[in-house]
Amino acid sequence: MPQRNMVGNRWIEIDTDVIRYNFQQIKKLLAEDTHLIAVVKADAYGLGAVETSRVLEECGASLLAVTTVDEGIELRQGGISIPILLLSPFLPDEAGLVGQFNLIPAISSIEQVQALVEAGAKDVKIHLKIETGMGRTGLTVQEVSPFLQALADYPEVELEGAFTHFAQACADDSFTKKQFSLFQEAVQEITDYGINLRYIH
Repeated sequence: MPQRNMVGNRWIEIDTDVIRYNFQQIKKLLAEDTHLIAVVKADAYGLGAVETSRVLEECGASLLAVTTVDEGIELRQGGISIPILLLSPFLPDEAGLVGQFNLIPAISSIEQVQALVEAGAKDVKIHLKIETGMGRTGLTVQEVSPFLQALADYPEVELEGAFTHFAQACADDSFTKKQFSLFQEAVQEITDYGINLRYIH
């Protein structure tokens, strides 16, 4: 029996003017000094990661965010030059690629920092993932201070951001407020340590 084309004559057309318009509408809602991180993981949710990222870069996105190292590499090879944040942990054998392609890793342990340095990363920026209730990856509030003390041994690594992931933001306001309170506590720990974060998200 011959193979059938199950996809057929299907395609998607993306209006980049609409992406630009939507971006500007969101920017209007933000305070003037607020950065905007555009998430373009999973091929920009099917819109085409490189093409969408070019538009968002032109519009003035401060950073782009992806899930994997491979997604970040695809953007760099596509000519994207603005900062790219990895939302998920990189694998140990990807540490060299993080530095090579100037990606910003989400960090959940000092071992990840060590892997970056051992792979030869220089002047690498990192964002600290704070675990407040999502239950995936990240440092708890209690782990932040010991991490910062250990990070002091790696002057080639700059902590420029911290973030968390709200687990039930659309369903449970009380749990989200609890998460936000824990996140604020972690950010205060970082500030009290003398680190001025550029991005808190």
